Amino acid sequence: MLALASRSDSYGWTRKLILASTIAGKRTESTSSTTAVETGTDRSVNPRLLSAAGVPSGLESFMPAVRCVGMRDRITIASSTGSDQHKTAGIPFGPRLSVLGVTLFSILVVQALKWFVFYAKSTERAAVNMLLFYALMLVLPFVIARLVPPLAEFEIRWLPSSRWQWLWLLGMASVLLICGGIGGVLLGSYGHSLPNLTFSPLATNVRPVTVIVFGLVYVLVAPVAEEVFWRGYVLPQFARTLGHWSVGLLAHSILFALAHLGVQRILLPVLFVYGLILGAWRIRFGSLLPLVIAHWALNAVSLVPQFAAYYDAARSSYPRCQQIDALAARPPEEALPELIKFLGDSDDAVAAHAIEVLGQHFRSQAEPYLKDALCA
Repeated sequence: MLALASRSDSYGWTRKLILASTIAGKRTESTSSTTAVETGTDRSVNPRLLSAAGVPSGLESFMPAVRCVGMRDRITIASSTGSDQHKTAGIPFGPRLSVLGVTLFSILVVQALKWFVFYAKSTERAAVNMLLFYALMLVLPFVIARLVPPLAEFEIRWLPSSRWQWLWLLGMASVLLICGGIGGVLLGSYGHSLPNLTFSPLATNVRPVTVIVFGLVYVLVAPVAEEVFWRGYVLPQFARTLGHWSVGLLAHSILFALAHLGVQRILLPVLFVYGLILGAWRIRFGSLLPLVIAHWALNAVSLVPQFAAYYDAARSSYPRCQQIDALAARPPEEALPELIKFLGDSDDAVAAHAIEVLGQHFRSQAEPYLKDALCA
């Protein structure tokens, strides 16, 4: 209805509505200390103010919609109905603090879920857990918004509003690809291979197909889940509760980098800059699809070479690790001499798996054989 009114409005009533809405918002912000100011919800506008702005009577019902449209390109989400101003009444600790608390709680939930991935009993199980983890990260904002709608309002807009924004995407992607290249160099320079970064206790006996699953999850699934959660949900909540969008952007970028602390700590500076760049795009343009594409490109540049090398290593080491597993079922006097030979294997994954099997199955019987091997 608002769109139809703007087309048939030769006197600029729609613009006057927006002007009156803005004036009303500023006036209420400066004179009122009620909870409605803190929540940013729509407020009733004095009819005299509408009349002074030249708005005909009867159009005040459009005011909530105008306020929502006026904020559409920003990530602060306003309520779309006039009755929503009572939603946050009676919320303990105040609406702003409550919104911030719900957002921080959701981040803690995501970090807690991540531990199920790292403490899986097998690498194959870890791959399945990782897929479930990103699926839960993807749906968590929508679940929270459903459970506590006044405290978790956010907007997901996938497509850019204009074509020229895709040109901005090229520039942003170039910077992110440089960041991805730097990240790949850091990973290689400091010896942070994928097994060390993720599942080093479990990465000694990995099927090649498991590496492919990890690669697909990291490169394709993780960007969608992380962009929806961090840029789609967390950033808007911080921007509307921390006083200024720049403070929200900074806090979001710091937490986004710290969320990777246990896995990719060497990349914290790169991830912080990455969060700033994508967060600034979200604040300026609002669309998420370009961010997902840029995230895909970044993960591909930084992780695909690592996964390719890891896949080749898994393909060569997995058959020998299977031989070691077969020795675990044999008597100690038959298995131990063969297992000792694997300790000197040039492949670290094979040697590590031999040590793992010795510790699990032949801890007490292995000492004499180890002494003989060391003396030889």
